[in-house]
This record gives sequence, C-alpha cells and structure tokens, in this order.
Amino acid sequence: MKVYRRRLRQLVIRSLIDLALVAEHEKEDQLEQMFTKETVTPLLLALTGEGCPEISERHYEIAQAMLRIAYKRLNPQIPNEYRPSIIGTIDSNIFLLESIPISSRTIPPETVQAQREEMEKRRTNVIEKFRTRSNRFGVKNQKK
Repeated sequence: MKVYRRRLRQLVIRSLIDLALVAEHEKEDQLEQMFTKETVTPLLLALTGEGCPEISERHYEIAQAMLRIAYKRLNPQIPNEYRPSIIGTIDSNIFLLESIPISSRTIPPETVQAQREEMEKRRTNVIEKFRTRSNRFGVKNQKK
C-alpha cells in the first residue's frame, strides 16, 4: 500500500506540473476547450475541501493562494476611476482573511454526502459536455 500511495503522489504531482505546462504553452484555441470555468471548478472546489469530511489547514492555504492569484490577475481589469475605492478595500479584506487563525473543522456526514453528490454531477456534466463536443468534431469515444 505504501508503494501505491507513493506512486500515486508522484503521478499527481507530475500531472499538476504537466497541466501547468499545457496552460502556459498550448495555443488559446486549444486551451479554451480544456480549461474552462466548468472544467476547472470541480478541481478547485475539491482542492479547497468541498466533499471532504474535514476541512484542514491545507484547504485554507490553497484557498488563500487562489485568492491572491485571482486578485493579481483581476487587478489590471479594475477601471482607473474605481481603483482608489476598490483596491484599498480588497487589500484590507485579503489582509484580514490571511490574518484569521486557521483551524481544522469537521463537516457533518450528511453535508459531505450532499457535497460529493453535487461534485459528481459537476464532473458528469463536464464529461458529457466533452463527449458531445468531441462527437461534433468527429472524435470517437475510446473505451479502455
């Protein structure tokens, strides 16, 4: 079991690195078919603890990192006339969110089950949408 878990960790880390490389170097017409709000949302939710019986410090740290990354990306989109009022508010809110002590919390089993069911629906919708799109372009579903 230890070997399996180590191999799984290595494969996941490698996959994440590969996904980042694809996102950096693939052409936009391909990326817009792979990395959409719908396709990445299930992963982002899972990384921040959706469907987990316990929300750990790791989940909060990932959420904070996502917040900082989103802020950095969206900052240039703020119109100049709104910058003074928006930037200060966002900066202070991010500072406050990062200053709050983090502690793990347990999620009730029925909530976890509901979250997992919702996540499964999201994943199924993404897969079905991809199959439909692939069929439109003449790509046959490949069975393992």
